Amino acid sequence: MSKQLNGFTFIAAVVVVFCFFVFTINCFAVTESISNPYQTTTPIKAGSIVSLAATAQNQVVASNTNNESRLIGVTVDNQQSLLAVNEVSNTTQVVSSGVVNTLVSTLNGSISIGSLISVSPLSGVGENGYSGGKVLGIAEAPFNNSTAGSISQNIYDVNHKLHQIYVGYIPVLISINNNSSNLGSGGFINSLQNSINKIAGHSVSNTSFL
Repeated sequence: MSKQLNGFTFIAAVVVVFCFFVFTINCFAVTESISNPYQTTTPIKAGSIVSLAATAQNQVVASNTNNESRLIGVTVDNQQSLLAVNEVSNTTQVVSSGVVNTLVSTLNGSISIGSLISVSPLSGVGENGYSGGKVLGIAEAPFNNSTAGSISQNIYDVNHKLHQIYVGYIPVLISINNNSSNLGSGGFINSLQNSINKIAGHSVSNTSFL
């Protein structure tokens, strides 16, 4: 009886270790991406959405609605990148595909799992992408005023009206597209359908996120 119990305990321990190993590999597989270096004139915070600079080659600036046509990806720390291609000093690493922790806000409302994330008027910060801005990708986690780690910020609109918003990080599956108003064409929807189904854990109709 004792030997059988010890054998069972040993098998159970092996199963636990194996599951932990598989879980760890899967976590790294969805969070680490390949990045490329770009020059910057000022430091850019990791997780910022960036666009190519208009007047310099191989240089990025924080994205906003004025430069969204040149959207290229999200900045990461070297440690967050699975492979930093041609890593050099005085540059920032930018990921253009994969899943990346990205700065977002509630400027255009709360974000749900599967929400489109687009460029916003706030430089480097994404928002719920139903306003027609250029789409960065889709949210893999919700974000609202009660999200852990979110920070309250007060901003003024063009009419000098004060608004309270929340800013923080969520993982975003990057798949850059022109803008959310073009989703009716089906091309972008089809390219993201499988990813959205995986995130939601079940099949999601296209109309449910249009």
